[in-house]
Amino acid sequence: MKICDKIKYKAQRLYFEKKVRKYIITKEASHRAFSNIIERYQNENCFIQGGLRNIKLFFNDKGGLNAFVKKFDDYFKNILVPAYTLNFKQNRVFHHQFSKPDVGGFALEFEKYAKARTLDPVSSIWIRGLNYDSFDLNSTFLNDKGLYAVLDSNKSTSFSIGTENLRLAHIHYLENKLKLPYRKIVSYNGVIYYDKYNFNCINHLTTENKQILHFERERIEYNMLKEGVLKRYDLGPLVIRVMNNEDYAQFLQIKTSKNPYYLFFENK
Repeated sequence: MKICDKIKYKAQRLYFEKKVRKYIITKEASHRAFSNIIERYQNENCFIQGGLRNIKLFFNDKGGLNAFVKKFDDYFKNILVPAYTLNFKQNRVFHHQFSKPDVGGFALEFEKYAKARTLDPVSSIWIRGLNYDSFDLNSTFLNDKGLYAVLDSNKSTSFSIGTENLRLAHIHYLENKLKLPYRKIVSYNGVIYYDKYNFNCINHLTTENKQILHFERERIEYNMLKEGVLKRYDLGPLVIRVMNNEDYAQFLQIKTSKNPYYLFFENK
């Protein structure tokens, strides 16, 4: 993206942010606002991508991450958090119990709250909830009847909380489902450990870009705010971005049907 385009979209996004209620008030009022926002979007499932530093800063004197998780327990049956291990592509070993996520501190910290984890060596998900044992833990990224398919419904809400920019929930699952031309299916031979002693040699299928491409996040966020697919709330140091996953999938389907490279270029 050109520098002038970055400035343009940032300016346009800031225009929409002016319409967003900003809770730059007392800490107590900000925490009440946080609860009100989470309650407003309560659903069966929530998918959270978080910025650990900002979340801890916000909840520093209110119980820390325990308080944060409790808020979601109150309004969602299941909490889902990415536990991706992209390093499987290099080391070719995935241990269901001991492999640590390599996608940020929030995913690492959430392990102690999770009750289960899917068995996808690259794109596993932490699961916390009332009916976590009803999910197919063997489902992989490419299984259209697995947990990613559960995310792709109006029963699921996605949050980006405390992150520097918008995180696109289960985006690679949707790209594959929409058969976008820049994605390809690739395989990796490796080993999966189910516990300390039981393991299998596997040929794991996942997807990757055919070439190096980078999401134009400023533009995507601006368009999603403009069309009402995304909502944004500023609570002092904590920014909350939230969207219904069915609306998000429909938005992406419409945009990519006109321009398959919509996520990377305005016009292609």
